[in-house]
Amino acid sequence: MQRLTSLDFQDMPWKNGGGTTLELFALLDEDGDILFRLSQAKVKQDGPFSLLPGIDRTLLVLNGDGLMLDMGGEVIDLRQGDPPLKFAGEIPIHCDLIKGEVEDFNVMIDRAYGHAEVSVQQGPLQLTTEELIYVYRPALKELWILGSESVKGDFENNETVVIIRVSRS
Repeated sequence: MQRLTSLDFQDMPWKNGGGTTLELFALLDEDGDILFRLSQAKVKQDGPFSLLPGIDRTLLVLNGDGLMLDMGGEVIDLRQGDPPLKFAGEIPIHCDLIKGEVEDFNVMIDRAYGHAEVSVQQGPLQLTTEELIYVYRPALKELWILGSESVKGDFENNETVVIIRVSRS
């Protein structure tokens, strides 16, 4: 198991220049393009999402009142506690803050690289895996990377954790 903390993370600019994100983990190809990335961002203003053709995204609100996302005419109200929202990175999206700043968690994966499943769980956690799993602890800003191993999480009973399972294409 590999454990990353805030000392391992870095601030990165959004592709559209509208803000920054705290990059928790990234795999890039030889040209520097995203194969797989986990990040957490503070959304401070309304605006468009970066267009990322060929990238599947999953978005989750961690803190704040939520986001209204106009996804080409379909409007989605995404709030803290809602299930993760999956969408294609090439879809033009305009984001409006419902009421003030929002902190979100974002998973990006190149479709040619693989597939990511994101879930949110609370409390004590025990994982046994034969696949690659990432466990993000937002309250501590800590990321665990698990391979073929069994792990019993030392989590608080009501701690929320985000679990990302990655399967390669």
